[in-house]
Amino acid sequence: MKLRHFSKKSYTAFFNITVLLLILVFGGCASKENKDFNLTIVVSQKLGESSHEKLPQDIIELCFPIDDCSKYNFIPKPTLYRLGFEQETEKSLITPLEKRFAGNLKNPKLLKREIEKYLSTQTIGEVFSLSNPAINLKSQFEAYLANLSSHTLIIFYSENNQQAKKYNVPVFNTIDDIRDTISQELCDKGVKKVVVFLDPPLSDAAPQFKNITQDDHTLQEIIEMNKTASQIKDEIKRKEALEKVAYVIQKTGNPQNWRFVYELMKNRIYGKEHHEAFDLLKKAVIIAIEHNQGKYLLDLIEEEKDGELRKLSRGHKQEWEKILMALKESDTSLLHAHEQVAGKH
Repeated sequence: MKLRHFSKKSYTAFFNITVLLLILVFGGCASKENKDFNLTIVVSQKLGESSHEKLPQDIIELCFPIDDCSKYNFIPKPTLYRLGFEQETEKSLITPLEKRFAGNLKNPKLLKREIEKYLSTQTIGEVFSLSNPAINLKSQFEAYLANLSSHTLIIFYSENNQQAKKYNVPVFNTIDDIRDTISQELCDKGVKKVVVFLDPPLSDAAPQFKNITQDDHTLQEIIEMNKTASQIKDEIKRKEALEKVAYVIQKTGNPQNWRFVYELMKNRIYGKEHHEAFDLLKKAVIIAIEHNQGKYLLDLIEEEKDGELRKLSRGHKQEWEKILMALKESDTSLLHAHEQVAGKH
């Protein structure tokens, strides 16, 4: 059998066709434009008990829209924002990564893979592990909502559809639905930023401490100082730092605000002084009941009984039950009648 010999023209035609096919196959991918996906995830509750906890998987998934856009490669630029505090609480989730790889990663798939890998190592940080201070959370939420620009896509992640209707904002209860909607909006419309409220405070149930109004800012500083001191690894240095915080609480805290006594109680827990901590919890209970705030303290200790308060809830079961009953009944006599609230030292 003779082999067919190709002419020069045939080789040229074959080469041109091959090049054309390569352009069609790979050129289509290369023609997609990179587009920054500016995302702010707003939370109104803490994300974990410790600042060292990893970012929740839901938050990481939100950073990556479902990739079905033929025009753009979305490059995530996510930030976290915490409602409930007076100071600025916005946290970029990839700033160090941007600095490290600026201009070096041209391949969008590789860049997104590096971002996802980086996010999986990130922790929530201090402000995202703190309980809300005594402020009107809903008012702050609505003020934040009102200040967003017209080119912003706003989304609620909530099961409270009825209450969300008045805000005229799309509401979803699955992360995949949110990612799909974000992808469509970024691909087809002139959306420049996306804001997702993970737990929008749609109801008026957030506690407002009307009878205790003194210096919430001081309280928040104390909460942060307490947390920071508790995380010092060296035992001697940790105890020294905790003693300094305890001194600040006793000198600057309002003795008629149960939250200051509660923070002093936590300070003693961090220092492993559990008997003293239990006495302080009883004092906080008495103050809260006397100021008609027993419900808020009850909600708080129920929330933290398996976390920072587990040594008290499990190691002093009878006393713990008395505290719960006193708060539920708003009756301090269910505690020891001879106990009085200690004054400011």
